[in-house]
Amino acid sequence: NWSGRLELVSGLDGRVTNAGVARYRQLDGRHLVPLAAALVDEETVALKVETRQSRLRVALAARSRVTRDGGLAPVERRVLEEPGYVGLEHAVEVAEGRCVRLEKVVALFTSRDHAISECALAAREAVAEAPGFTALAASHEQAWDHLWRRFEVRLDGDEPGTRRAALVLRLHVFHLLQTTYRAVDRDAG
Repeated sequence: NWSGRLELVSGLDGRVTNAGVARYRQLDGRHLVPLAAALVDEETVALKVETRQSRLRVALAARSRVTRDGGLAPVERRVLEEPGYVGLEHAVEVAEGRCVRLEKVVALFTSRDHAISECALAAREAVAEAPGFTALAASHEQAWDHLWRRFEVRLDGDEPGTRRAALVLRLHVFHLLQTTYRAVDRDAG
């Protein structure tokens, strides 16, 4: 039987760089300027950044909960802060055969969102009101089921090329819906 102390980290990182494509690595891939990073409450951290070129402000709030065997687990928390980064380290006792889960729910708002007073405040309020993972996943599944019923792509034929073409088209439809649905007034490239 194994038991011990497990340390789980959940955070928000505004120091990310765009370095995934080799030909762009010689360019400055830092597109974000960190503005604020803070602990909101014992479960929640928040980060606010601004894009370097367009000066778009983006705010995120992340709520992290640790459960053990389906109920909230007693944890020791430690705040992790660096310029452009904020996180929580959760230390929890674990034992063989016991299920430990870290659930992270994130809300994201920008300075272009409508009907909000300020993006950081909206992100903090939204994550505080958000349900848990199970309810969020069910809502997400229902929304995608509705979208696929409206935008499904079907091609006739059993040839391997037809099946592949259908998969590729569905992937592109997925990307379009992911970036434009409910955001038709935004530049989705």
